[in-house]
Amino acid sequence: MGTIQELQDTLSKRDEEIRNLQSVLQLKEAQIQQREEEIQQLRSHLDKFQSVFPFGGQPAAFPSLRRSTIREPRKVRAQGISAEPQDLQTLQDISHQKFNEYPKSDRKFEQLVVE
Repeated sequence: MGTIQELQDTLSKRDEEIRNLQSVLQLKEAQIQQREEEIQQLRSHLDKFQSVFPFGGQPAAFPSLRRSTIREPRKVRAQGISAEPQDLQTLQDISHQKFNEYPKSDRKFEQLVVE
């Protein structure tokens, strides 16, 4: 068995190693958090792109394969991206924008109320 001084030295080395490992752990947790945020952003972008582009299609180089393996929709409809503004500045710009007003005649108002 060692002396008290040797035990204190061993204990201080372990404490220092624990502090180093805790700092490494904090750094790794921060990296994980950043990567999770990046994954979330990329999934959001993917969802937007998939809402516009048909997914699961074959390349244009093989149109005959495309027709035989994938069912086409009966109607082809235009698709678009509908999303709220992503940043505060854009939202503030929109809230201060003045839109045109088109007054309605009294007759149109009466038609709406009667029906």
